[in-house]
Amino acid sequence: MQSQPRPPTTSRRRSWLVSTATVLAAVATTLAVPSSAVATPGPAVPKPTWTGCGDGFECATVGVPMRPGAADGKTVDLALIRIPARDRAHRIGTLFVNGGLQGGNGVALLRTRTAPFAALADRYDVVGFDQRGQSNSVPGAHCMSYEQEREIEEPLPAYPTLADRPAKLAEAKALTAACARNTDPTLLRTMSTADSAADLDLLRRAVGDDRLHYLGQSYGTVLGQIYAARYPHRVGAMVLDAAIDARDYVVEPLRFDREQLAAGEFALGRFLNWCKGNPALCPFGAGDPVRAFDALVDKLERNRIAHPGRHDILTGGLLLTQVIGGLTASEGWPRFAAYLAATAAQDVPTTEPPTGPDDVTAQQLANSCLDRDVPTDLRVHDRHFTASATASAHFGRLYGYGELKCAQWPVRPAHRFEGPWRYTGHDRALVIGVDGDPLAPLAWARDVTETMNRARLLSVNGDGHTAYGRGSACVDDAVRTYLTSGRLPDRGATCTLPAPSATTAKG
Repeated sequence: MQSQPRPPTTSRRRSWLVSTATVLAAVATTLAVPSSAVATPGPAVPKPTWTGCGDGFECATVGVPMRPGAADGKTVDLALIRIPARDRAHRIGTLFVNGGLQGGNGVALLRTRTAPFAALADRYDVVGFDQRGQSNSVPGAHCMSYEQEREIEEPLPAYPTLADRPAKLAEAKALTAACARNTDPTLLRTMSTADSAADLDLLRRAVGDDRLHYLGQSYGTVLGQIYAARYPHRVGAMVLDAAIDARDYVVEPLRFDREQLAAGEFALGRFLNWCKGNPALCPFGAGDPVRAFDALVDKLERNRIAHPGRHDILTGGLLLTQVIGGLTASEGWPRFAAYLAATAAQDVPTTEPPTGPDDVTAQQLANSCLDRDVPTDLRVHDRHFTASATASAHFGRLYGYGELKCAQWPVRPAHRFEGPWRYTGHDRALVIGVDGDPLAPLAWARDVTETMNRARLLSVNGDGHTAYGRGSACVDDAVRTYLTSGRLPDRGATCTLPAPSATTAKG
């Protein structure tokens, strides 16, 4: 058996992302305080101490109450990273950026995609932050190691059936019970996006800004929408790139998932059509990539059946999770097409199973399961599974029972935001959507713009997930102009992302 080069990766357990990732929304219910009540002191405003941490970055940790709003008790240390503003004399303030757990949260986002964010640091301190319980913030959510997960899960099939529900339910119960055992119980109840929005407002105060300036991508747009709904008069400039419909994610999570699955299916079709039309860039499929793709998945499924229990065998299900990662970055499509061709050329492709703590799965579940009101009735999940298979021929059955874990989640949220979602602040937000996005369909960006009301939509033609910093001068100029002057693109404005090429494939 031949080992494979490391492909684009994506968490196999995320509920499609927003799975990919990942992804999200929720916030605290506000209770009216009787006029006779004695005010409770709020948390002290932290003061970050910035120190150099290599490559021109400065880093800090900031302690915030584990129970948001509490003046004492346990704390969570949030990890921060900063690119200092170059023009200190004309500095506007701090621009907070966040891409969600799947997008590297804030710290990894700045370290791995430095150039586009450094371009915003003329008049802003650009600060990335890892949300409570996630990535480099301490403590974090923990469930199982990858090795422990393989003990309770069979190698991943591409196309499960309704008959697989008992096994999926047993896996969900075992995993969520481990999350309850291995995560601080207070943290486990306070990892919703509502709690992170309260942290973000405390961070705004910590850097001395009267209003929040924010750029969120992917799941980070959910955090932005919730902040804007809860703290509308504290919002300055806000960019929501690859906007996720936070309202539907919270209130209609299963319908939301099906819409995301349909977007993934649409994006896969665009990739395969690009492949057929660009044989010089796509070595996969010998002129018929659609047929070749289905044949490859079928071959990998035969290998899975022929080698039961082998987690080092590349299954059809694992390939489909890799496809999600490949679709998110269209500039890398030529490389991903070469990976598919190399995989198809092998009789029994293998993969190296990951080892160590699977904190990505733990932390995404700990966030999204608090955010979303997922039904517990198993018959609802059966209907969702069937509808998902209709919405997406390739991904629907793979993720059709993905919400069983949240249905079995062991705790209720301390705070969950369920609306109202209208933004009533002074400055309009900039909402961006890409028509070929596999994780955040353009229709969601339109819905977010309408729901927020005080927002302007920038539609982008192209493929892949997010738009800013991916090679479109039109998009990048629109974002920079808005952040520095407040001037929005014209109504109905559109931009275009570069098509995949041999040049982008080298990036």
